Amino acid sequence: MDKRLARLLTFLLFALLPLSAPAADEGPYLSASFGGSYLPEIENDNSAGSFNLDLDYGYATSLALGYDLGTKHSELGTGRVEIEFGYRTHELKEVAFLEGTVDGAGDLNVLSIMLSTYAEPEDRKDDWTPYVGLGIGAARIILDRTSISGDPLIDDTDWVFAGQVGLGSGYRISDHLTLDLGYRFFATTTPEFKDATGAKVDSEYQNHLVQAAIRLTF
Repeated sequence: MDKRLARLLTFLLFALLPLSAPAADEGPYLSASFGGSYLPEIENDNSAGSFNLDLDYGYATSLALGYDLGTKHSELGTGRVEIEFGYRTHELKEVAFLEGTVDGAGDLNVLSIMLSTYAEPEDRKDDWTPYVGLGIGAARIILDRTSISGDPLIDDTDWVFAGQVGLGSGYRISDHLTLDLGYRFFATTTPEFKDATGAKVDSEYQNHLVQAAIRLTF
């Protein structure tokens, strides 16, 4: 599934390249990204106490549809507005209890939909255009068949509100093609799961992402 998603994003991007029209200062765009993802230890609380999930470094992909405001309508500001569909995944490495740490298995996957706005400077004469951004949306957090030493831990999912802040810079490859290098901090409200015994578990999610994207403006 993960490889198919990455291939689909790549196919959609390059399939649209021949559609480029004369250069424009503003207009709709399509963006596809891939990056490395880091999660701090996740603290979980239930009626029996607390435990932390330690996950390996993961990766993230996304597909975004947006609109570049250009500079012709400066009263609206300069920058971009977009809706982004994202996917993040990490493998569970260890679970730390008060009594000690044990090996873990399973995955933590996140599907998200975000509405974001990115502010850019009015002067775009240079090839590099820096930006800062804010986004709000929703995320589906999935603890997929997680276990400790072979025993089931959590296999559940929850929808939560999400927010992100970002910064980076776009490098103009051509009139319609931009390479985007950026950082995103992504966090959600408290997800709630049920563990293998049926007990309620309050969790958390905060993600750091460094990514590269290709942005095609029409």
